[in-house]
Amino acid sequence: MTDRLLTRRSMIAAAAAGVAGLAWSAARAQSDARLRMFWWGSKERAERTEKANLLFQKHSPGITIAGETLGWTDYWPRVATQAAARNVADVLQMDYRYIFEYARRGALLALDGFVPAHLKLGDFSAAAVDSGKVDGKLYGISLGLNSTALMYDQAAIAALGLKPPSATMSWAEIGALAGEITKAAKRSGYTGLQDAARYEPALEVWLRQRGKALYTEDAKLGFDDTDMAEWFAFWSDLRKQGACAAPEVQALDMGEIDSSLLTLGKVAIVFAHSNQ
Repeated sequence: MTDRLLTRRSMIAAAAAGVAGLAWSAARAQSDARLRMFWWGSKERAERTEKANLLFQKHSPGITIAGETLGWTDYWPRVATQAAARNVADVLQMDYRYIFEYARRGALLALDGFVPAHLKLGDFSAAAVDSGKVDGKLYGISLGLNSTALMYDQAAIAALGLKPPSATMSWAEIGALAGEITKAAKRSGYTGLQDAARYEPALEVWLRQRGKALYTEDAKLGFDDTDMAEWFAFWSDLRKQGACAAPEVQALDMGEIDSSLLTLGKVAIVFAHSNQ
């Protein structure tokens, strides 16, 4: 669709309540320090995170990390509830669309005082460091950068005698291909494409290709009614053609890779994040 991809950021932040005296390396001076850590993700991500925590504990005697994890959909309501009760985990994962809200509410601890004595960010790019800043202060440390992407079932599309999506295809061409897949497959409940009308990263790609964005630098909407009308019209047309997933099928996608309609064998093409 384009070779200009949207960058998505996730980061680790420290909660303002309870962590000030226990922040990572600074906690080494204390004995038997216990940190609660909360993050979202699949079972595989949980296992990798636990291994990283064990490695940290090995090199930081006296510090224990108690891990908690949930899927993306359930994670944010839990964080909101914990923050309201001032019982949020000491260290938690943040997403770029949420960190501004939590930082400005005073729910996150500014980490500037720990750099560079305890948080050594010399190997981080300036963009990665800046991604964790809100109003000039550092509230999160980047876990990595990734992009919005298309994923597709190459074998299924080839079996139908069709060519897979390419980076040079327009939105209209992707929609046309999705319709061809649906017609050629002739399978009940199976379509060429997910219904991504409510999928924010796909919308942001749509807007960026128009030289716009979701938000402006001064925190205002970066699009207008015409952009949104054309966006929803695109998906409405695909629904009428049967090119994208029906509502009852799309509802199966809970925002995790395990429930992706591609994983479930319900569609041939989905939008996803490149690290998935």
